[in-house]
Amino acid sequence: QHPAWHGALTQQEAESLLKNQAPYTYLLRSTADPKQFYLSFIQPDLTPDHRFFVMQNETLGWFYRNADPHEAGFLQDLIPQIMHC
Repeated sequence: QHPAWHGALTQQEAESLLKNQAPYTYLLRSTADPKQFYLSFIQPDLTPDHRFFVMQNETLGWFYRNADPHEAGFLQDLIPQIMHC
């Protein structure tokens, strides 16, 4: 399990956990669909942001879709891409 995984949190709960954290501190949240998630994180201006994304574990690694598809060998490599999309 990924260390940033927090399961089914609301947006407000995520913001509470991220309050007073450094920029790019993040957590992962689930949705009702097992392939859809939120990445909640602190932006450089210290405001919270929540990015919805669809994730698949393909044979060649992790793949996520939002506006444009991205691939990486490890989930950790996709996190910065999701934050900066």
